Amino acid sequence: MRALLRSGMLWPCFLVGCSSTLASPESTAPAVPAAYRVDYIEAPDGVMAGDAADINEHGQIAGNASSATGIQDAYIWSATNGFALLPRVETAYYMECYAINESGVVAGNAWWEDGTSRPVIWTDATHLQDLGVSGTAYGINDRGHVVGTAGPDGVPGIGVAFMWDATNGVTSLGTLGGTWSLANGINATDDVVGTSELADGTSHAFLWSKGTMTDLGALNGIYSDASAISDAGVVTGTYQGPTDETRVYRWTDSEGMVDVGPTYPDATDGPTSLSTDVNASGQIVGGVEPPGLPVRAAVRQPTTGAWQELMPDWQFETFALAANNRGVIVGRVIQTADNDVRPSRAAVWTPIPSVVSGH
Repeated sequence: MRALLRSGMLWPCFLVGCSSTLASPESTAPAVPAAYRVDYIEAPDGVMAGDAADINEHGQIAGNASSATGIQDAYIWSATNGFALLPRVETAYYMECYAINESGVVAGNAWWEDGTSRPVIWTDATHLQDLGVSGTAYGINDRGHVVGTAGPDGVPGIGVAFMWDATNGVTSLGTLGGTWSLANGINATDDVVGTSELADGTSHAFLWSKGTMTDLGALNGIYSDASAISDAGVVTGTYQGPTDETRVYRWTDSEGMVDVGPTYPDATDGPTSLSTDVNASGQIVGGVEPPGLPVRAAVRQPTTGAWQELMPDWQFETFALAANNRGVIVGRVIQTADNDVRPSRAAVWTPIPSVVSGH
């Protein structure tokens, strides 16, 4: 698994359609769900949950929200404890989160108005810890190990990928020969994936494992990145082909990098598919962009290889950010053509037949 509330308050039901049984621990994801039900995470008055960044197996959701003044904070939601803003660094301009692990530890960043940032973790809904390095955090595993990029400006494309743990602090993961690298995801065995500059100035997806960084290539393209890795070692990300079309790939140790993006007859340059996460079932989530249409939240079903749009009739942009191992997907839904008028809403897509017991 892996892109703004009153702290401590409990709210009875924020997912439309009775969410109290979200992500039953005994459930398993169906192979090919016929459809998905979309629910929205609601927030207290004056707060808008703008995205759901990640979800764990217990149904805890971490995301980002904004107040009426536009200030962003991170939040955590669960059926048991409701919706709560996570603590902020007092001097920070805004807060953001990217990932949550099975213990409910959330990883994210504090940002300042001068563009600098520092990785943080929230060990629960009331405690924040600064990781002691300038940079940005993008992933966390169940051991509490955090990955991201460390650098003086906290800006992607400038720093070097790192892994942090409570015992050893920050470990630099190096590069593929260039000046920068960025880590996006980490699995249960501390395998890390991300993107690094090569000596020739291009950038490729990498897999870092046991101290060694491996170039995953870019198929026949000039660029690739890796967004997530499953505990089984399946990697997903995007690559840019020779016609500048951006497409999703799937990488395994046995098969290498394989294009798994959808094909559109009239596609030219630009993105046609984007991926953000892969779960234990091999489902890849992210978005597809048919020619002339906005990005659509979508999931690639491993049993068929087909991409399934989660809201095929929605006229504005939607995007999937993460999926848990039960096939519940979280992300964001834009409500109008002008995103400045109404921010996106945090969305949860539940497979039908449902993995939620009692539905």
